[in-house]
Amino acid sequence: MLQELKRKGLSISAIALRTGLDRKTVRKHLDRGLAAPAYSPREPRPRRLEPYEDYLADKIKKCPELSGRRLFRQIQERGYDGSQSAVTAHLRAIRPDAPPRFERRFETEPGEQAQVDFAEFKTEFADEPGVVRKVHLFSFVLGCSRWLWGRFCADQKLETVLRCHVSAFDLCGGATKEVLYDRMKTAVLGEDADRSAVYNPSLVALLDHYGSAREKVRRSALPSIAICRMPAASSILAQSEANRDSAFANGSGSIIQNSRENVSWLGKPCSRRMNRRRNASLFFA
Repeated sequence: MLQELKRKGLSISAIALRTGLDRKTVRKHLDRGLAAPAYSPREPRPRRLEPYEDYLADKIKKCPELSGRRLFRQIQERGYDGSQSAVTAHLRAIRPDAPPRFERRFETEPGEQAQVDFAEFKTEFADEPGVVRKVHLFSFVLGCSRWLWGRFCADQKLETVLRCHVSAFDLCGGATKEVLYDRMKTAVLGEDADRSAVYNPSLVALLDHYGSAREKVRRSALPSIAICRMPAASSILAQSEANRDSAFANGSGSIIQNSRENVSWLGKPCSRRMNRRRNASLFFA
């Protein structure tokens, strides 16, 4: 700004009067020109936390799970008068990374449990180009062997769900002791005052006929079983979208026909799903 006022023809006294600076200060900056000002590094200031850093490091080494609030209280008793945020910032820098949590594989005994869920996809059929339709995949997975049965459906209505249950039970040669539902709307209507699941009466009657009990995935149980709950919908199909689209594009428009004829690609990567306990087969009807 001083150089600009000088170019406009103002004298040093006029510039000093306009800017409120001393004339010597104005002359010094004008003589320096446009060179950037040079600043010497500041001397490090003593930090309030520094005398307690060795104490914090020793505590974290012995017990990494100690919270910042607890350690803050401890050093306060020793005379620390700084802020808690300074303590927590220092702890984040010195605290070791937490070891990865051990994931326990969800396992059931043979014939004990099956897991049922729906997956939804959007696709175009060859007989209606340009029309995007939703296709629902009903999947039935045995918890022990990971044996998988699936069917593409036009909807998720109760009648469709019941037919799929009957077909799955028929093909696997029986019914499991219980069927696990991940809060599927057709199966779980809601919760009562005691937070117990309220099931669809028609589905309950079907399961009672086959001797199966119904179970709902509780929120607390989701992290432990989500890794293996739906291999068909979450991993197999999601990794093969291009193959899925080509299968539907080559179809005649019938979802049932596509389910029976045009998903043979699913059997290639998954018909022999390797498992430590046994090999599982994938059937689509």
